[in-house]
Amino acid sequence: MYSPQLLVATLIAASAALTGAISLQPRQSSLACNLARFQIVKAISDTKSAVADIQDPTVQSAAAAGVKTAQGGVAQVASSLFSGAAPSADGRDAVESGLNATSAALAGGDA
Repeated sequence: MYSPQLLVATLIAASAALTGAISLQPRQSSLACNLARFQIVKAISDTKSAVADIQDPTVQSAAAAGVKTAQGGVAQVASSLFSGAAPSADGRDAVESGLNATSAALAGGDA
């Protein structure tokens, strides 16, 4: 039911987390990276809105917790970038973990 939005967010986050290791400095402020970051934030925001409409309180709570974890990861990455540092690996991991948790909660609701 909510899988398309989550799938897009998961794919974007996974592609960002799994890209090959090359020099970080030129990529941190590139237009492509900034666009991908915006898309991730937008997808998480859309997912949060969709989760608020879920009727099953157990599924809604679990999905909301995953979204909150992902948002916390985004905040960590943003903080790193605003301070001029490389994006936080912990932040990227938190985004991935949050999206996976949200996906699992939504999949459980479809069962």
